[in-house]
Amino acid sequence: VRWQLEGTGFTLEDFDKSGFVAYTDKQILWDRKDGLKFKTPSKKIELKSSLLENAGFPSFPPYEAVPNYKDNQFRLITGRSALHTHVSTQNNAYLNELMPENVLWINSKRAAALSIKNGALVTVGSKNGSGQIKAFVTDFIHPDSVFMLHGFGHEAKLAARSYNKGVSDAMLEENITDMVGGSPALHDTIVTVQAA
Repeated sequence: VRWQLEGTGFTLEDFDKSGFVAYTDKQILWDRKDGLKFKTPSKKIELKSSLLENAGFPSFPPYEAVPNYKDNQFRLITGRSALHTHVSTQNNAYLNELMPENVLWINSKRAAALSIKNGALVTVGSKNGSGQIKAFVTDFIHPDSVFMLHGFGHEAKLAARSYNKGVSDAMLEENITDMVGGSPALHDTIVTVQAA
């Protein structure tokens, strides 16, 4: 770690004193006394948003209970890998060697109840489509959720390394939109999972 600090003027002992080091002795935080104004109608922090409410959205939406899932139903959660860039690098020879396909994370207790073994093929499906993917059985995921990386399940035959490897999350996800922000609600799709 010491080599990472070379040339900074700081040592490990500097961090040990207070847990951090300051790059300057000047105040770098905004002071409200200096007239810091927020981009809200009141120019202050607003917990109750007049902007949302004037647009017809509640500042504090009412609680909606999580649905009870059937035995083989799960909420699909997706994410990214530090090895790949969205959907564009899965066919790269070097990166494909490190991560050739995505897997479906599933909670070990739920997997056992569905007779799903680690590394076995499973069928994951939604109203929009389905596909086969290898299961990654783990305790490190909520029992009501399954997880897969985005960017796999390519259908272009010329992408020989990545063709038909894993499952495309886009093929499974429902067209649900966050009406406030306008973004797709990527974690609201319910899927079924079963041994292939």
